[in-house]
Amino acid sequence: MDLFALKCFVNLARTLHFGKAGELSNLSPSALSRTIKRIEEEVGKPLFIRDNRSVSLTRAGELFYTYAKKALQEYQELQESLEEEPTQMGGEVSIVASLSAAYAILPVLVKKFRHAYPNVTLNIRLLDEQAPMIEVTENEADCAVLLSLPDYVPKGALLHRLGETPLVFIRPILDCKAKAVTSKTPIEWGEVPLVLTRSDLCRRRVEAWFRGKDIRPRIMAEANSFEEVLALVSLGSGVGVVPELLLRTEAIKPNIQILDVHPKIVGYNYGLAAMKRRLQHPVVRAFWETVTLGNEQKLPP
Repeated sequence: MDLFALKCFVNLARTLHFGKAGELSNLSPSALSRTIKRIEEEVGKPLFIRDNRSVSLTRAGELFYTYAKKALQEYQELQESLEEEPTQMGGEVSIVASLSAAYAILPVLVKKFRHAYPNVTLNIRLLDEQAPMIEVTENEADCAVLLSLPDYVPKGALLHRLGETPLVFIRPILDCKAKAVTSKTPIEWGEVPLVLTRSDLCRRRVEAWFRGKDIRPRIMAEANSFEEVLALVSLGSGVGVVPELLLRTEAIKPNIQILDVHPKIVGYNYGLAAMKRRLQHPVVRAFWETVTLGNEQKLPP
């Protein structure tokens, strides 16, 4: 069984979707299906349960998934150990991040690392806001780039703080109720229509801010991401709360204004997370050390 077939299997086991796994594997869904069938023939047991609506792993598939990940990881470690010159290091680093982190944090890190290690492949996956940390602790990825570092350090993990970003209130520029209400002095916050992300951390900090004013927030819409908040606010749906760091990116120039409010909302520490044992791999350690160089702001364990 070749390594490419194992990668195809892992892609399907992670996505449970032939179309998405085919894209990751550069195969059509039918070609991917044939590859999986060959693996199942070699193993002698079905690895997936397929029907018209879903794909799931069998018990044998779950065991084979563990084997396939370990085999691919050991092969990567072998490749890394055979490298003679650090600058010629090859291999792959798997990175997970939210879309917000991909816009606001990743570009500088990726540019810095690729300049130092041009032969290393960065396998970047974008996930929901809370998912990257879970992927790292469950050993599904080497490193997570986080817009908000967790309040505690999971067992066996290492966090590195790259910086801090405040949370800011934003309103639309176009004429609408949200702009009219926030143009009053002082702002009557009990009347302000809010657009908030479903992110637990952001919601907790916004609610704490309103509790400090003894006001019940008027939430008009909820969004799955900060990018959705930006879109809805720019269309006049309400006033939103987003990390200020996200507004500095060239890719995002929404039709919004930042409101100057007091007191400020408690902001986010943003940075990196990885399991310590993954940092023993030379290529993963090279990524970690390169992107954190000059910013040694480690959080306490």
